[in-house]
Amino acid sequence: MARGRVENLRVAGAPVADGQGKTYWIDEPRQLRCMISPRRHDIVDRLAAAGALAIKDLAVALGAQPSALYHHVQKLLAAGLVVESGYRIVNRRRERLYATPAPRMRFYRALQERRNAPTFRRIVSSMSRQMARDFRTGIASSRAVTAGHARNLGMARLVAYPDRVTLARINSLLEEVTELLWRSPAEGAEPMVFAWTMAPLPHEAAGPGESGAEVVGAARKRRRGARASSRRRTSP
Repeated sequence: MARGRVENLRVAGAPVADGQGKTYWIDEPRQLRCMISPRRHDIVDRLAAAGALAIKDLAVALGAQPSALYHHVQKLLAAGLVVESGYRIVNRRRERLYATPAPRMRFYRALQERRNAPTFRRIVSSMSRQMARDFRTGIASSRAVTAGHARNLGMARLVAYPDRVTLARINSLLEEVTELLWRSPAEGAEPMVFAWTMAPLPHEAAGPGESGAEVVGAARKRRRGARASSRRRTSP
């Protein structure tokens, strides 16, 4: 398969003028396997957000030693997920800069291919571990804000039964949030991580003539009945 493709974003039929409009589609199996590593995934995310960085600057951002990153960067270079982006001179020494092929690095199209499901299960598993590490770091930070318009720390998990209209709205809002974050780089702004997963859950099958809403309603009635029965059994 051809390596991931770069495309220009179009908004209201017109291309975005600056480089921020470019999207790189991660769709080659080798690239997907490379992103199973949480360290490599984090490197890609950091470079996509910050732009070109030297290894030592990337190490500071990740809280790692530069020597621990060279192997991962080489793997990403070989997979085409990171590219060399010139160099800078520091104390008369040349430092190579690295960047992502585009500011937007996306999995969306590869997720539509069922053959990639085993790899995505591993990617999400490693993402979940990274999310837990990010939250532990964030909740211990003096910069954490948990309420109001400046909130930068939070978490939630919901189980719901959205209809098609509601689901379409949810997906539209997720795309809007993603676009806001991609366009957010501002001088002096503090870095923040945003991650999410969404998945259909198994549910009770509908019987003949039953709708999904009727199945959900019946299940809720049974749960309420079970709770009431439990209260009666435990009452003095």
